Amino acid sequence: MSGSSIEDFTARKKDQCILMTAKSNPGANKKSVNIDPNLLFQMIIVLLTSKKEEYGTNANKSELAKEIAVMCTYDPGKEEISLQEELTFVLDGGWLLHRLSWTKQDSYIDLFSKYSDYVMKCYGKGTVVVFDVYNGPSTKDMAHQKRTKEVGREVLFTNDMKINFTKEEFLSNQRNKQKFLIELGKLLDEKGIVVKHADGDADLKIVTTAMECAIAKNVVVVGEDTDLLILLIHYCKESNHNMYMKSESKSKKCGKLWNIKKIQDSLGKELCSSILFCHAFLGCDTTSKPFGKEKCASLKLQNTNSDFKIVSKIFYESESTKQDIDTAGENAMCIVYGGLVIDGIDRLRYQIFQKKVNNAKLTKSIIPEELPPTQAALKFHSRRAYFQVFKF
Repeated sequence: MSGSSIEDFTARKKDQCILMTAKSNPGANKKSVNIDPNLLFQMIIVLLTSKKEEYGTNANKSELAKEIAVMCTYDPGKEEISLQEELTFVLDGGWLLHRLSWTKQDSYIDLFSKYSDYVMKCYGKGTVVVFDVYNGPSTKDMAHQKRTKEVGREVLFTNDMKINFTKEEFLSNQRNKQKFLIELGKLLDEKGIVVKHADGDADLKIVTTAMECAIAKNVVVVGEDTDLLILLIHYCKESNHNMYMKSESKSKKCGKLWNIKKIQDSLGKELCSSILFCHAFLGCDTTSKPFGKEKCASLKLQNTNSDFKIVSKIFYESESTKQDIDTAGENAMCIVYGGLVIDGIDRLRYQIFQKKVNNAKLTKSIIPEELPPTQAALKFHSRRAYFQVFKF
């Protein structure tokens, strides 16, 4: 066609471009194969830098607790408390709220009595219960939305009214939940059970309450959230009495009992002081978990990699600038993905992408989520992790 007039050109079928995906057996060996067009495109752009967004996932926080048990050669299922120990129990109010089942047509006052009777029977008078109170936006809003399929309507109830909703539907509305906790707290207080309401998330309030109680007595914190275990390991002092965390199974079987001081002795002071960063950086309620990376990887790296230890200290310094946080977060993520701190996350992302494309099969494309986050996305992740460390 080059050099010819358009009027003299005739399009012929034999000159038509044929897509490789339109042929059942492209190539000379006539072997039948289906080519993934996404992979074909990725192979073409292998010399270009990928600029996809980060795809974060929800973290499995229990992975960190399991890794702690492995590192300490510790079995929380075999730990026991001496019957001679004088104990104070501090209960996670959120755990307590979901501990008991609700029966429709029971009155609200009957339900409050069921909770108070359970606490008195299992833990006794003087037990402390800490509830969370969310009166406005918080960093955990997205985590709450993910757990809640849909928000139920607000219920203007009185204590003698019958329950006409499921527990999940009723508690999905924050106004319902807060009013319920206030009324429940009044009845618990009348029975000699100490009730505290935290401003926002209750985890830190639970731990500080346990620390105050541990000045005079041995303390058992009852709950299931891994955040509580991490905070206790970080904040528990040598001068305190014995501190335990107990998670009770819903199946009524024997739960797990974590002896905090034993764990601290096994992990060492350095790892206990940096465990908040290990928890926040690879995913918690307010930060995303990098796709395909185990949450416990940060704990292993903190224990074995000197570069990772150095960059983690930036997240504990109140005077760290945004540039300091961004750089430290990028260096830490490079180490998590097996690179060097001098690589830079975008360069490492391209190298991993190139390696995956070269080793890929023709029938399967590369999943973008498997790549490290971009530098731009990682900045926000690092800043969220820094903020969460200080919130802890």
